[in-house]
Amino acid sequence: MRIILQLSMVILIMLFTGCTSSETNPNSNVDISNEQKELVEEKEANEQPTADDSSSVFSLRINDATITLHDWDHEIKLEEILGPPVTQNVEELKNADTHTGSLIKKLEYDGLQIELFSPKQNGETFWIRSIEVSKEGYKTSKGIEIGDTMEEVKNAYPGIEMVLDGRTDPNNAAYEISDEVQNDHLQFEINEGLVSQIKIFNLVP
Repeated sequence: MRIILQLSMVILIMLFTGCTSSETNPNSNVDISNEQKELVEEKEANEQPTADDSSSVFSLRINDATITLHDWDHEIKLEEILGPPVTQNVEELKNADTHTGSLIKKLEYDGLQIELFSPKQNGETFWIRSIEVSKEGYKTSKGIEIGDTMEEVKNAYPGIEMVLDGRTDPNNAAYEISDEVQNDHLQFEINEGLVSQIKIFNLVP
């Protein structure tokens, strides 16, 4: 009888232990699953672009508006943003291979020059091919304008590099950041450690 009672006790203990572990395991699995879910959600949140990330590097802020390389003039209503230019000139490209017959429009404002391109099959609407700034008051998407320091430029654009044009003085040189896929470029001309000119341009066509 003692042996039977002991065996019964052992069986009861084993059954009880098994039930306990089967009850706790689902809870532990739920905890792990929740942790994994939180990690995934955190990762996704970190991958969402910020306001600065979503704005193009190759942009210029003018008052409350932004103009960017490749923008079509009629879509962003360029004239409403800038008003009438001081001078305007349209010329047809000649001996330009596949671009022969296309149009180049040059707009000049106070301290700002914009060049636009219209394919030969269009001729009515133009997209922005280059922007050149020579006066303060026009800021890049990162807030840099004429008169800012080289240090401010580097802080705003950590990956910017000196243009290899033969100049070696870092305080009197050109610095550039580019997109090799689109062939877009943002270039700062530095004179005595200060920004003296800003160029945003596309080399195609």
